[in-house]
Amino acid sequence: YMGLTEQTKSTLDFGGLRTGDLGRLDKDGLLWLGGRTDDVFKSAGQKVSAKLMEQTMLAMDQIADAAVIPWPDDFLGLAPLAFYTVKDDANVERKDLLAHMAAKLPESHLPRKMHQVEEIPRTGSGKAAKASLREMAEKLS
Repeated sequence: YMGLTEQTKSTLDFGGLRTGDLGRLDKDGLLWLGGRTDDVFKSAGQKVSAKLMEQTMLAMDQIADAAVIPWPDDFLGLAPLAFYTVKDDANVERKDLLAHMAAKLPESHLPRKMHQVEEIPRTGSGKAAKASLREMAEKLS
């Protein structure tokens, strides 16, 4: 979190550092981590869950991996931008993937743009590398 002065300048009531991780303290004072604040963002005033979108994409048999990031949009403010990989050279039409998602998700959770990529960049802990995805999106735009 080096260099993130604004995000980390204040500590929490119990002395913790603001990192963007979501968690809760149980009755014994143990911290349970449950995700990241950047997995949920607002698009046109609606909360959008990147995790829910990714899980829905992965439920399609031909999809091997998926990641969603918020992306600047002139009309919506931020809009979902989806990346996906396919299994064993499967042929997945974007319209078919979008139809699969539309059948299971609200309109606010449908990506404005989708990119099929060779690989989703991941951190050492297996999380999608959001900074790398943003760089990829800039090159593809």
